[in-house]
Amino acid sequence: MEKKEGLTLIELVIVMSITATMFLVSLPRFIQLGSSTRLESEARKIAGMLRYAYALSARTARFSRVNYDLDRGYYWVTLKNKQGIFVEAEDILAKRKKLPLQIEIEDIIFPEGRINSGVTYTEISPQGFVEETIIHLREVDSNHQLSLFTNPLTGEVTIYEGYKEKK
Repeated sequence: MEKKEGLTLIELVIVMSITATMFLVSLPRFIQLGSSTRLESEARKIAGMLRYAYALSARTARFSRVNYDLDRGYYWVTLKNKQGIFVEAEDILAKRKKLPLQIEIEDIIFPEGRINSGVTYTEISPQGFVEETIIHLREVDSNHQLSLFTNPLTGEVTIYEGYKEKK
């Protein structure tokens, strides 16, 4: 009798069943990992826009603002023109950006108080002073949250896990 190499149909079905079970068990974790990556990516984009506005103010010797539309999920940079009016910045890094549907700005805390709807902004002076701001981002599906803190003296933005009101 000749010896045949390979797997039998039953062995193949068992291996496929084990692989499918492992995939189904790990799928929720991969979905959660992807969603937290999206939230972190958006937090880094907002932090990058704040840093860009800081550099723009220093370079142009004019006030700039990072504006936030909490109701519609937009953020963008405006620059004070010679007439004293804030106009939307022209360059691509400062253009209006929209948060993905599943991510929202929950609220923004300033020294004057908390804003959770409408349009507000973080102002940056040409001398390098940044309005102290805490931005709370939230992923709607998972309720995962991140907090962004601006440093008023250096313009640096620090991102923390969770909803934090103080460093």
